[in-house]
Amino acid sequence: IRIKGKGGHSAMPEGGIDAIAIAAQVALTIQGLIQKELSPLTPLIVNVGSFHGGTAANVIAETVELTGTIRCLDEEVRKSIPGRMDRILRGFTTSMRGDFELEYSSGYPPTINDVRMTELVRLLALEVAGADSVFEVPPTMASEDMSFYLQQVPGSYFYVGGGNADRGYCEPHHNARFDFDERALEIGATMLTSIALSYLNSTK
Repeated sequence: IRIKGKGGHSAMPEGGIDAIAIAAQVALTIQGLIQKELSPLTPLIVNVGSFHGGTAANVIAETVELTGTIRCLDEEVRKSIPGRMDRILRGFTTSMRGDFELEYSSGYPPTINDVRMTELVRLLALEVAGADSVFEVPPTMASEDMSFYLQQVPGSYFYVGGGNADRGYCEPHHNARFDFDERALEIGATMLTSIALSYLNSTK
């Protein structure tokens, strides 16, 4: 999001249009405004991850650039977000005499498992790992490129747990100290083999 104002001196604010003031309002309220248009049962994250504007303490900033991400689990809601953002930004900037540019690129769609394939995976996981090691994971807002495959063919995205607190493997992904228990590789390989064989045998 590029917020456009008019530069000026802080001693004469009437001669400028403060892009930082407009951008601050956007950063603080845009998620709440979008959520007000949706069901409270619809998960949505609007995260402003960077805010860049201004060059000196006594100058009214002319432009501010914001970047961020939007995550949701409903594909139709996801498609509607650019239009909603454009309307909200237009209202903010017009009311404060500014202007804006919005560059919006769609990333990964929601990862939605096929029910029948997921049941196959669950049953095989019980055989491979045992009931004590199989858990249903609640929906997460993390993105995953397998979502593109699942839009084309039925499938199931599942985790192979590689953590082991007793051995010191307890840091999450994207952590500099991340490591995993390599014994999980055998479970993962067995799962993939079992899924392939079971699926092929069931479709003969």
